[in-house]
Amino acid sequence: MMTDTVGTDSLFQVENTTFFFPSKLICQFFGVSRETLNNWKVTPTFPTAAISASGSYDLKAIYQWRMSIDGGQEFNERKLIADTKAKEARARRAEIELGQIEGSMISRDEVIERSTRKINEVKTALLTLPKQLPAALSGRDEREWASIIYRNVEIILKRFSGQ
Repeated sequence: MMTDTVGTDSLFQVENTTFFFPSKLICQFFGVSRETLNNWKVTPTFPTAAISASGSYDLKAIYQWRMSIDGGQEFNERKLIADTKAKEARARRAEIELGQIEGSMISRDEVIERSTRKINEVKTALLTLPKQLPAALSGRDEREWASIIYRNVEIILKRFSGQ
């Protein structure tokens, strides 16, 4: 096996007219991280011949392997779609966080906490009516009772609605 190193900084090596590149350039070409490249290497279908003895990679072999996995769809096109979806998700998350900061939106937990607090306030107020009403209703006729009960319930509901 004849190996020639081209250039002093070893950007690539030629082994029997197969071009081998360092992992950094392979990652740049495919637009992936070093971690992704390492994950590819442990995939059972990864072309083991694509790695030279010096640890460089055969670009053509890896490209053909990716094309066989991607069903002919360009890897960069798939990556672009995935990146777009990730950016859209981050934008939605940022919009929610901004809404929370600006006060136009509150978190789900806060909505639950506030609702529970309000419901408990109404419950407590309604449970105090039997103690408050007898004195207010004493000596009055049934028409006045309805008015007094209605007024007390209305006060509780207004307090609940924040008015």
